[in-house]
Amino acid sequence: MKKITILGLVLILLSFSLVGCGSNADQAVKVPSSVQTQKQEENQKLKESSISTVHVDKDSEKPNYFTSRAEAKITSTKNHLTWNMDTITLTAKKSSTTITSIKVNTGASQYDLSIPREIKIQPTDLTSIALSPSEKFIAINVFIQNVGNLLMVVNLDNGKSITLNNLTHVSYETIHAYNWSPIDDQLAFSYGDTSYSKLAIYDFNNQELKNLPEIKHLVSTMYIMWNKDGTDFDFISESPPDEFKLYRYEGITNTAEKISPISRQEFPKYKKFTPNYFRF
Repeated sequence: MKKITILGLVLILLSFSLVGCGSNADQAVKVPSSVQTQKQEENQKLKESSISTVHVDKDSEKPNYFTSRAEAKITSTKNHLTWNMDTITLTAKKSSTTITSIKVNTGASQYDLSIPREIKIQPTDLTSIALSPSEKFIAINVFIQNVGNLLMVVNLDNGKSITLNNLTHVSYETIHAYNWSPIDDQLAFSYGDTSYSKLAIYDFNNQELKNLPEIKHLVSTMYIMWNKDGTDFDFISESPPDEFKLYRYEGITNTAEKISPISRQEFPKYKKFTPNYFRF
């Protein structure tokens, strides 16, 4: 009888031990499952964060910008400037206050440009010159004191010139920035006054002006940079005052959108893709 009792007690203790092992085994399965779920959630958050970072990174968004294949040679004195690229030479003369003469020599022809009245009556400086990639047109930017920038474009086949400021029908406007497309003799430019900026493209081959979708509250535009295909361009504008942003215009969809904020310290890396500015 005593042996039976002891055996029964052993069996009871053994059964409790087995139950405990079963419970521990269940717990051992549940812990890794919980850890795995938490790890998956953390990995998903990290992935989403990574996607968001890439989306707003302006260096990854920035396309390959078009730049002129050659730089112009510029020599100047107090009253005389010579600009030369390939076979095209522009010479300008000025008095103590204003531009008095602009001539363009293509090698085959020479043109003595008619100076707009605004330049004749106001103190002025020649600030940039840009030859179109086709070498059919040359843009001449002149700063007029107390007025703004006037942009003349000369057809090098016949010497005729137009003033882009007169195309947009806005009084006292200025041309903030401009740049030639690498194809089709198209010129993108921004215009307005000291408090607002709009963008447009002028097609010189078809003589058509295309106003771009308006972006509200643009104060001014500093630079315009075409992509190498000539389909889209980026531009840097001020909005609101003293705050700058990189925008992109897409020609196929005719839309413009903000890419990212930008600081003044970043200007030099974009400036090299735009017309060379100077003061004469």
